[in-house]
Amino acid sequence: MIGSPAENLENVWTKLVQYWKDIKLSTDRFSNLKLSMFLKPEDPHDSMPKLSGRAIEIKNLMPALAHVWKELSDAENVQHQAVLWGLAQSSKMDSLLDMYPHNDKLPAEAANAYRDAAYEYARTQAALADFYNGEGGGALMIFDITAKTHWMLHGADDARYLNPRLSWNYAGEDFMGKVKVLHASCCKGNSAAMSTNKFAEKYCFALHLIFQAYVDGLQ
Repeated sequence: MIGSPAENLENVWTKLVQYWKDIKLSTDRFSNLKLSMFLKPEDPHDSMPKLSGRAIEIKNLMPALAHVWKELSDAENVQHQAVLWGLAQSSKMDSLLDMYPHNDKLPAEAANAYRDAAYEYARTQAALADFYNGEGGGALMIFDITAKTHWMLHGADDARYLNPRLSWNYAGEDFMGKVKVLHASCCKGNSAAMSTNKFAEKYCFALHLIFQAYVDGLQ
């Protein structure tokens, strides 16, 4: 892409929005993309780029980004095709989990496919990091491998025993949204310490009601 970073991102964003329109996805997606959501525009090489967003937004970005990347990337460039392969594996993992939202564990065939996709993603990520972060890619430092990749592979190895949906962090985001409302109700007229105590009391009482309703349903 030959434009400025901001112009290129705007071009990509336009294509992402069109993809979401085509598949009729109107919620749980990014409402915009800015350079500042990846890096510091004034000093882009200060640190590794990381996209900020809710997990569900990033999840729904993967197939859309794969679609746009396939259109805009160089089909003859090995690294470009590796990025496309990695995006496809990430989307495949999400698709497999969406097929079994209520299973305690994945069926053997799905678990094997999930594990294979996870390892393909990790290998691709490592290969791209070796290339771009080293001399071959001009030491751009654009592919960051974190501990999350390591733990993702543990989840993939155990998928036939425990559905990764039961240990992912998506549920934590939903939880944070709910406790934020509860904690806000405890702040008026209380100090920071007292509001935390009041929150804990309300939260424990709410759990009691939930568990009691569950027990009553078993009787």
